[in-house]
Order: sequence, then C-alpha cells, then structure tokens
Amino acid sequence: SAMSRRAHQVLDPSIVRLGGWTPRHLNNLFIWVRPDSLGGFANNDPIGTWTDESGNARDLTSSGAARPTWVANAINGYGAPTFSGSQYLQSTNYTDLAQPYSFAFVARTGSVVTDNQQIDGGESGTLRGVPYQNTSQFNIYAGAVLSDTAVTLVATTWYYVVIRGDGTSSDIAVNNNTATSGNAGTQSHGRTNLGSDSTPGGLGWTGRIVEFCLYGDLLTTAERDQLEFYFVNKYAL
Repeated sequence: SAMSRRAHQVLDPSIVRLGGWTPRHLNNLFIWVRPDSLGGFANNDPIGTWTDESGNARDLTSSGAARPTWVANAINGYGAPTFSGSQYLQSTNYTDLAQPYSFAFVARTGSVVTDNQQIDGGESGTLRGVPYQNTSQFNIYAGAVLSDTAVTLVATTWYYVVIRGDGTSSDIAVNNNTATSGNAGTQSHGRTNLGSDSTPGGLGWTGRIVEFCLYGDLLTTAERDQLEFYFVNKYAL
C-alpha cells in the first residue's frame, strides 16, 4: 500500500533553512558520512576511511583492493566514492540497532542488476540489501522483503532515498514519490557495509554513494521531508 503523500509533491522551501541545516539537526543520528569530509583526493584515489560525522565515531573503513575509489565532481561539484562490485566501506562494530531505524542516502546506479547490494546489516542476518535491485527496485529486507513500487531504477542515474524500518509499518520513499509501505520484518541492524552484503566484498554494488545517514529511530514524515529537501538542494536533484 502507499502512504498518503502525493507523488512528486513539491518540497516546501520553508521546511529547511539551508544555511547550516544538516542531518545532525534530527535526533538519534547513528552514522552520517558525506563528501565534505573527503577532501584532498584525486580521481581514482582509493578511500580507506570515510569519517563518521554523527559524533559517534563509527567511521567506515576498508583496506587494499577492497577500497572504493574517488570520482571528482561526481554530482553538483561534490566528489563521491565509487564501488566496482568487490569494494566496500565497513563501519566499526556496534551493538545491534533494534527497530525502529531509518536510512537516508543519495546514490547513483551503475548497472541495474538483480541482487546488487548497497547497504547491509551484517553479523546477525539483519537488515540487508538496500538495494539489492530485485527487478530494478530499491528494497528493504529485515526478515521479509519490501520492494518500492513507485520507481524503476535506470542505469547511471542519481536517486535520493529514505527507508524507515518498523516491522509491518516499514516504508521506502524514492525521489519524493509516494512511499511504498508494508512488512519488511523485524530484524535489527547489526553493521553497516556500504558497497556489499554482510560478507564484505560479496554481492557488490556497482555505482556511487555520495551521502549516507542512519538513525536509531523512526523519522517522522516531516523529518523525512527535511532530509529530502536537504538532499535536493545540496546535490541539485
């Protein structure tokens, strides 16, 4: 079923004052990485650490050939890590994050392929496959599969996505379209792996991820709108 928000609704500029608003303005920010902290890289430089700016010191790290590489001026003047299918950035370990939780990210597809996985819960068989691109859709899995029905993914295209994990009341909103809601299961989130599934380097994502947030709470609809407005204006989406 779909939530009541209108597809392609116009985001109200009064929702967010961009002069200093960041995802840290919302409560219970668990992890936040953005391109602003990745200065000094040249094209194709490997990225070994993406600093967590949530204040929780949950940096995303990798080493050797598993490191994603930097693409300068990837979107609206910002560079971004790009993943080739066998690369990843893995968070420092932490106690499982029980539902409800919320994810928000901006990413560009490379090739739309079934079972490409972008974000995974790791350790406990937790939330995984966001997206794993089953039939070219964004999905959430936390014991059951919930697939977005509003947007069919297109290769080499940027998307901004907010996913809220709350059992039978989970939902996925892509590019401000009406959210798809339903049952995603009740599993906790155990570890963040950008670019792979729960085994780092497995079922890899081919594409770019420019910003990623994880909240240890269920974002309200108003808070989701604020994040979407922030993404749209920052990256000219």
